[in-house]
Formats: sequence, C-alpha cells, structure tokens
Amino acid sequence: MTVLYFLATIVLLVVIHEWGHFVLARFFGVGVRSFTVGFGKQFISWVDPKTGTSWGLAPYPIGGYVGLLGEKEVALSELEAKVIGNPFMTAPLHAKLLILLAGPMVNLVFAALVYSFLTFNGPNSAVPLLAAPVATSAAALAGLQSGDLITQVNGASVASWREVQTELLHIDSGQIVVLGIAGSTEFKSLTMPSPITQKSADEILGLRLFSKGLVIQLLLPEGPAIQAGMKVGDVMLQINGKVIDHPDVLINVLRVFKQDSLPIEIEVDRSGQKAVAYVTPLRDANQVYRIGVQFAGLPDLNEESMSAFDALKDGFKTAYEASLLTIKAFGSFLLKPFNSDQLAGPITIAKTAKASADKGWMAALAFVAGLSISVGVLNLLPVPVLDGGQIVYHTVKSLAEAVGLKFKISLSERLNHWWISLGVSFVIMLTVLAFFTDFKRLFSL
Repeated sequence: MTVLYFLATIVLLVVIHEWGHFVLARFFGVGVRSFTVGFGKQFISWVDPKTGTSWGLAPYPIGGYVGLLGEKEVALSELEAKVIGNPFMTAPLHAKLLILLAGPMVNLVFAALVYSFLTFNGPNSAVPLLAAPVATSAAALAGLQSGDLITQVNGASVASWREVQTELLHIDSGQIVVLGIAGSTEFKSLTMPSPITQKSADEILGLRLFSKGLVIQLLLPEGPAIQAGMKVGDVMLQINGKVIDHPDVLINVLRVFKQDSLPIEIEVDRSGQKAVAYVTPLRDANQVYRIGVQFAGLPDLNEESMSAFDALKDGFKTAYEASLLTIKAFGSFLLKPFNSDQLAGPITIAKTAKASADKGWMAALAFVAGLSISVGVLNLLPVPVLDGGQIVYHTVKSLAEAVGLKFKISLSERLNHWWISLGVSFVIMLTVLAFFTDFKRLFSL
C-alpha cells in the first residue's frame, strides 16, 4: 500500500504539472506531440485525430512529460508533420518562457488552492495560548508560563498558533525572538538555539500550545485503558494529580514509569461528569510503556470562522511561505549535501504519503500540497533539463541572437546537448543523494 500511495501522489502531481505546459502550449499555437504519464516509450496510447497529440502511459510511473512539436532545431519527421500547431523553437521568446513557467506555476497555484480549501473546511484556528514551557528551554528561561497568550512575534501581530509557527520559521540559530504577551507591557526575549533535526522552531524554543486535556479517539482492544473503564470521547484532565495542559504531560509520566510502580491515576471528563481511572501501563515491543489510547489535544479555538475570501488569501500566503522555506532548505542542502536531512527520497516520500493518508483526508491533502510546492520550486531552479534551466537557455540564446550572435543549427544543437547533459548529471546526483539520505534515515548511518 505504501508504494501505491507514493505512485498515486507522484502521478497526480505530474499530471498537474504537465497539464500546465500543455494548456499554455495550445494557447500559443504550439503543437503538442505527446502527453505521457510515466517515463519511457508509451505502451498504451491514443492519438487525437484533431490535433495529432498522442495521449498515453509509459512503463515507469515516477514522472511524465509533454512532448512539444519542434523542440529541437531539426527538420520535422513525417509523424511530427501530422501534429497540428507551430514548432516550439519558432515561437516568440515570451511564449516559450510562459510555456516553460506554466508547469511549476500550476503546481504552486494548486498547492495554494488546496491550502485554501483546508483552511475553509477545517476546524477554526487554535488561539496561541501557551502551556507550561519545556523545563530549561529558551521559553522557560524567558519566564513564559502556562496561560500566556502570544499577541506578537518580532513585531508582527499573530492571532493563531499557526501564525506564530509561520513567523518563527524565518528565525535562524542565534537570532533573538521577541514575543508580545496579552496583558503585559513587557516583551519576552528568547534566543533561538541551534536547530535540532526533525523539530520545529516552536519545539526548539520550548513553546507548547495549551490544551484543555486530551480527548480519547481510539482505544486499543484489551489495552490497559479500556480495561480500566476508559471510553472513546473521554477527556483526560489530570494524571497523578497533575493538570494535562499538553500531551507531553502524559508522555513524560509514561516515560518514567517502572514495572513495580503503582497504577497511574487519570481523571477524565465523561459528558460533563468527572471520573477516575486507575491504569497500569504495559510495555510494547519497543520496551516503551503505553496505556493503549489514541488521543488528540483540545486547544482553545478562535470563535469566528474564516470567510472564503480570507481562506483564499491565507492559502496563497501559506503557499508563498512554504515556497520560501523550500528554497531555503534546498540552499542548505547544496551547502552540505551529505550532512543535510532536508532532502527526501522516494522511500521517505512513500512512507510520509501513507502516514498522511492514515491520518485522514485532510492530512493527505496537506501532504500533497506540500509536495506540489517542492515539485514547483525544484523545477524553477536554473538547472539544465529542468524548466528553470530551459528558461535560462532560451533567454540567453535569444539575447545572443538579438545582438547578432546567430548560431548555426549544428552549434546550437551541440550547446543544447551539453546543457542538457549537465542537467541530467545534476539530476542523477540529486537522486543518488536522495537515496543516500533515505537509507541514512532507515539504518542510522
């Protein structure tokens, strides 16, 4: 199933990307030889008699391409001559650039629309109310406490926890984070520590979102919690007399539990009635104590729902922020390719796709949107064989011809061949590093 989730995700994003190229090519009158899902020669195809375009599937379903008429400065073959439209190489520069830009831009716009849809249809945003910070963290050292409401991050007003997280994404190690707190005239200053792998900026600082207990969503059959009488829908309020204002409160109690310890006392709210359950955790196969529950936090939510227009603005803002972060992450990867955890190969993508699908359709859509951002940004890089590289090539070629440096067709073809060969080498290197990063995660190399 993991492989199927991976293939379905990749095929969806490829079709969206290539559709962008296809639509703009047709708009500017450029002929389209083929629209192929997958790499390699089409083994299933259908030729549109009106346009001559061959629609089909290729054997390697990890990509796809749109073949444009006359992409090279060579004579058209007999088969190409049947395609309706003008050769790509004879199109004006602005048409070439817009056709090449269309694929990545459709990926970015698609992601923005998905984010807008999720914002509009999802639950109201969480109020940035803090739980007790992690002990010895930057947040704890700055004097932040449970119940503090963040109103500003480095001068920017924030009204939701996601806005806080978004503002923190722009902070680098060693920089100061200044938080405004409701009801206080003093600002809290925190220094961003060195980044920790797989942790978000708020986690690194020790900031934690307040939760009004933990609601039980699922109980493991024959597990400790169900045997103690706990039910789905119960809200865990206290554990061993300590208020549960964040999932870590429960997790930390389980972390220090010993086999000969007394049962854990959990106070729950069941439809407005308080009850107490005495639960004896059991160790799983990884020697971790668990009580057999799946739960979710209960943050305070903003009372007003977002309008469709505001959701649309929020979606495009989210896509913009995600694009900037993707560029930043890719820059970090280029500086330290063998020490970077920013790159995800097919193994990681497949596992993440399945994990997102298991969490529900909203999580799955959010993952697809994030991956669409990555596809769009990656294809805009000025790397030969990618759309960005082709944009550079055609721009430089047109400028050179504009000042009288008219290339012979043979020389132009050789330059294009060298340019594409360089790009293929880069993509191969990137693929090898992606696999290396995947295996590094799997085997902790």
